[in-house]
Amino acid sequence: VLWVGASDGLRSYDGYRWKRYGVADGLPSSFIRSVFPSRSGALWVGTDRGAGIWRDNRFELVATATNLAGPSVRRIREEPDGTLWFASDSWPDATVAAGLTSLKDGVWRKWTTADGLPVNHQLSFFRDSAGNRYSLNAERPAVRHGDRWIPLTLPDGPNPKVWEMAEVPGRGLFVVDSDGGRVFIIGQGVTNTIPINRYSFQSVLATSKGEVVLAVRESMNSRLVTVETNGLRPLSVTPQILDNPVE
Repeated sequence: VLWVGASDGLRSYDGYRWKRYGVADGLPSSFIRSVFPSRSGALWVGTDRGAGIWRDNRFELVATATNLAGPSVRRIREEPDGTLWFASDSWPDATVAAGLTSLKDGVWRKWTTADGLPVNHQLSFFRDSAGNRYSLNAERPAVRHGDRWIPLTLPDGPNPKVWEMAEVPGRGLFVVDSDGGRVFIIGQGVTNTIPINRYSFQSVLATSKGEVVLAVRESMNSRLVTVETNGLRPLSVTPQILDNPVE
């Protein structure tokens, strides 16, 4: 079953037909911000009013303002040991609380600027193969050291606004500046920068072949590109120009 979150509800596609789920089906809001299948088989759904598990065609609200750093759950991620992370931002309501939340062995913990995060407005969470945990937020990425988060210092200009990160064994971490048109490659104690100013980055992922694929926006068009050691090139196996902006 394919699950898709949209601003007007949660949708499923079983190969034959689409079905829409909304507040009448137990969702606290029809504004779906994230959908994440966990290793345990649970389907987590994040909304602007909390997150929970979808099971037996009903939504079970599990994460609320009580145990979340913020109710608007933009991303849900999972570590190999099953620890879940909820990245909450202050959008679309700038007055709501935000931050990171972890759920491990049934214990919830909130992480905010009081714990060293550069800003509470969180965009995502990333864990690399070495076990380092990263906060991706609206100001600058930070890495966790014990119970504190330490902001990363990256070269060549202002602090990056990082939406996503990716890792390729042997090549390092790929950090994309969504607004500044830069790709940082962190590996073997050295940080290299690829400046591509005409692009606005939307997302990044690493393939099983070791390629790094970026979803980028150029003017009003969107395209997919792969990262090279000296720049970016269009990804030849997919259309370069997409009908709609990549989200």
